[in-house]
Amino acid sequence: MVAMLKDAFRNELVTRNVDHQERLLRYNQNRVQELEAIQVSHNNEMAALRDEESLGRATMINDHQQHATSIERQCAIKLAAQEEEAQGREDALQLQLRLKSTHFDEVKAELQISKKNATRYAQEKLALQGEVTAVDTI
Repeated sequence: MVAMLKDAFRNELVTRNVDHQERLLRYNQNRVQELEAIQVSHNNEMAALRDEESLGRATMINDHQQHATSIERQCAIKLAAQEEEAQGREDALQLQLRLKSTHFDEVKAELQISKKNATRYAQEKLALQGEVTAVDTI
């Protein structure tokens, strides 16, 4: 009878131990599944962050390229305006030069006329002096 009790007790312990091991196994399997789900979620989040970071970098690079293009356009516009202004100044200087050249030619023509008039006046004066001298000697 003691042997039967010992066997019954031993069987009960074995059964409880097996039940406990099975519950522990199920708990560990559930925990492993939870950890695997957390790992998958973490991997997905990391991939999303990498994608977002890559997108952010791409956006930043695009923004910099657009800014550089904008600066290039502004420089091209300024250069064109400066070239136009320089051409305008050159045209104005050429016009001034033509006007001065025309004015110089007019002044030169007036000077030649004045020289001719002075020469004629001097000749007339000499002629008159010669006539006056001739009249005085007579």
